[in-house]
Amino acid sequence: MTKFRPCIDLHAGAVKQIVGGTLTTTSSDLQTNFTSEHAASFYADLYKKHNLRGGHVIMLGPGNDEASKEALAAWPGGLQVGGGIKDTNAKYWIDAGAEKVGNLLLCRHAMASIHALLLGHKQLFILFFFFFFFDK
Repeated sequence: MTKFRPCIDLHAGAVKQIVGGTLTTTSSDLQTNFTSEHAASFYADLYKKHNLRGGHVIMLGPGNDEASKEALAAWPGGLQVGGGIKDTNAKYWIDAGAEKVGNLLLCRHAMASIHALLLGHKQLFILFFFFFFFDK
C-alpha cells in the first residue's frame, strides 16, 4: 500500500515546487514549477486537519527559518524538518515543534553530537541519506 507523505518545500520563505537540479548557488539557474500564494502554515494546518502524518518541511537555502517555525507552530509534533540541520541547531528545531529533524549527510562526529542533544526527547533524528534513526 502506498502512503501519502506531504511535503512543504521552502525557498526564500515561500512554498515552491522547484524544477529538479536547478537549485544551485547561482540564483539565475533556479526554475520553479509553482509558487504558492499560501504560507507554509496553511499547508501544515491542512495536513493536521486531515491527519496526514509523516510530512516534512524542507528548507532549501537561506531565508526559511520564520516560515518553518510558523509551519511547526501550526502542527506541533506533526511535521519533520530538514535542510540546514546541524548538531548546533537540531535541538532548536525539536523545541520549535518538529516531530523529527533530518539531514542529508553528516559526519560521524556531528551525528554523535545530535544524538547526545536529543537523548531527552521522544523525537527521532533522521539522516535521510543513510537512514540512521536516533531515539532515546
